[in-house]
Amino acid sequence: MSLCPHDRRMLASSDAADGTRRWQLRMKGPFSATPLAAGGLLYCVNEKGLLRVVDPAKPEGEVVGEYDLGQTVIGTPSIAAGSLFVRSDRKLWRIGPRCSSQISTSHPNSCGATVDSGQTGNEEPA
Repeated sequence: MSLCPHDRRMLASSDAADGTRRWQLRMKGPFSATPLAAGGLLYCVNEKGLLRVVDPAKPEGEVVGEYDLGQTVIGTPSIAAGSLFVRSDRKLWRIGPRCSSQISTSHPNSCGATVDSGQTGNEEPA
């Protein structure tokens, strides 16, 4: 399987052997960040901070969750310590399960997940 963001607003899955398109999803873009694959899911965050979780194993691909960070995101998310880390223009977000070292297979704002926004040191004091 080959996955690629196409036209900055489409996500397509193709068979790596022959290039046959399996499915294509219209995403809410534009995107600067690369989709991140973990735990059988794709994490795609657009420039406006909308994080969408895609299950590429579904026959037509499927958005299984979304979370709006409400801030500009240009960089690709990363994974460490069982959590997804997303850097916005003002904060570093940690998204992960509360009681497990595994990445949650449910969407980021589901029961049992936490969303922590930490100070990055670039903010002015209140």
